[in-house]
Amino acid sequence: MGSKNLKFRAIEKAVKENGVKFVVLIRLTPIFPFNLLNYLLGIIAISATDNMKAMLGMLPGTIVYVYLGASLQSIADISSSGSWSSNISTIVLMVVGTILSFVGLVWVSKKAKKEIDLALAKQKTQEETEGKNKLQLEISR
Repeated sequence: MGSKNLKFRAIEKAVKENGVKFVVLIRLTPIFPFNLLNYLLGIIAISATDNMKAMLGMLPGTIVYVYLGASLQSIADISSSGSWSSNISTIVLMVVGTILSFVGLVWVSKKAKKEIDLALAKQKTQEETEGKNKLQLEISR
């Protein structure tokens, strides 16, 4: 039994038990590519309604990326006009906002990874217990 199969079953079980919460956490984690995640959620038993609700988990990452793009455009406009001194407060706010956005994204990603790891550990423990119970049942026969 491969570790990938174990991870898949753990994710599948976590999705069945916690549905929307777990999928939102996975979608908040930028580690998972959305195309792969969409495929994975398509083969896991999750209702379309829960999957649609969980798509809201993509909003924070999308907002960060849009903010970063807009900030870079503003910085490019300021640098091309050569008026750095009059726009220093705008630049500082953009840099601080970008840093805070990434800190928030990293924090949420760590929380989501912790939940995923917890689900994997729970699945592994449950499978080990089921294996021991099955072995004891076979021995007692």
